[in-house]
Amino acid sequence: MACVAAAIAALLLIVTLSVSASAAPSPIAPTWACGKLTDYYAKVTIECPSADCNAAQRNLGGDLLVLDIKSYGNKQCQACKDLDGCNAWVVCTNKEGCGTGCKDYAKGFKVPQSYDDKLPHKFWGNWGSCQGDKWPFGMCSLKTITDTKAPPVTGTNAADGWVSGIITQVALSPKCPPFFSNKTCAACLASKNPPICFDCIKKAKTLDAPFKCTTCASLPTAAGQAACVTCAATSGDDCKRCLDADCSDTTCMNARMESASKAPNLASVDQCFACQSAAKGAACPKCFESYSVPKANRAGCLACVASSAPAAAVGCAGCHGERVEDRKGCSDCLKRAPTAGAASACGSCSDRGSVPATHTAACIDCAVKSASDDARGYCSNLERETSKEAVAAFYRNGVNPAVYNGCYQCVSKVSAPNGIHCSHCWSADRVKAKTADKCEACVLSKDKAKGEASSCWS
Repeated sequence: MACVAAAIAALLLIVTLSVSASAAPSPIAPTWACGKLTDYYAKVTIECPSADCNAAQRNLGGDLLVLDIKSYGNKQCQACKDLDGCNAWVVCTNKEGCGTGCKDYAKGFKVPQSYDDKLPHKFWGNWGSCQGDKWPFGMCSLKTITDTKAPPVTGTNAADGWVSGIITQVALSPKCPPFFSNKTCAACLASKNPPICFDCIKKAKTLDAPFKCTTCASLPTAAGQAACVTCAATSGDDCKRCLDADCSDTTCMNARMESASKAPNLASVDQCFACQSAAKGAACPKCFESYSVPKANRAGCLACVASSAPAAAVGCAGCHGERVEDRKGCSDCLKRAPTAGAASACGSCSDRGSVPATHTAACIDCAVKSASDDARGYCSNLERETSKEAVAAFYRNGVNPAVYNGCYQCVSKVSAPNGIHCSHCWSADRVKAKTADKCEACVLSKDKAKGEASSCWS
């Protein structure tokens, strides 16, 4: 019989579940549909399966691990071989769709499941949707079957279009625990601490668990390993950013993809996760962003994170930027900051490329007093093209005149959309003309009425 392949579209997903794989049954129909998965819009290709795909015209039951209509381009059977817990695959080969019940099934899910969601993944999203009430052509599912000698079969009618196969693998090594694919087993065995790697994958149950956990198990310190394993199990951006520490160039990325256990950035990853172990998650990876924190300042940044409260720690990276001259003043700002947003603004106020030294104190006062993070964004944007006379007028009150700068005080009183108008009111020309106060009063009035304040100065 001719070889037919299915064209599919979205992610093919991973899982870490337990199965017992023994000898697969003889196919009950010719092996003709273990085809090459292609991009959704690609033409259907013709490719014969290898014998160990065990493809047959049937719909296998079992526990669903992954349901999706896109993949990374592997054959269904090969994808199953590479995924922990998988020993069976099913694909719809009818261009008109397969079976029934697709619409009712889809109603049970609000949104597609993403790469970072916990497994199993039971919803494929609505990229291909249903074909009437039929499952779409190319729909692929990966499953685990407990008894491969007597697998559950829900249908064998060729007209239904379902083709499936059972995968049998010989264990790569006696050191490999049950239920792990040979691909995962090889990666964990190559790590510094294989037991940690295997345990991490079991806990994580995410699509990229093998990659993350191989890295975790290869870190040089116990503190780094433990924090990395915890992060892998909870997922999130902070985890990914620590894994990416000092790995932005092609050489590092290629080396890491080839073997996560030998990645050239493991020392930095370990430092980042050790920092996270002190519950300073969001602040830690910021110290490793070389475009904002030079490597020479990294130790100081990490020390700042370690000694600061969680909210204030978020601003440590900003205080250790290349153009920050007064780190003590910036650190004092962090101590005053009531929120992470306020702490993040401290670095901007201390950045000599953004704020002149004469404006720093007022900028900091604005940052710690503003009502919202969006409003704080204006604190470091006071017009800089002012005459000496105008600058003196800005700081006209109090023992520390900068604290009472009209523009910064205005920004701290209004909502974010109207904050920009404060700098127009307190421009050099209006300060000289002594109309800044009147303009600010107009802005405050408009803001209180939830209106737009550009008319106050335009």
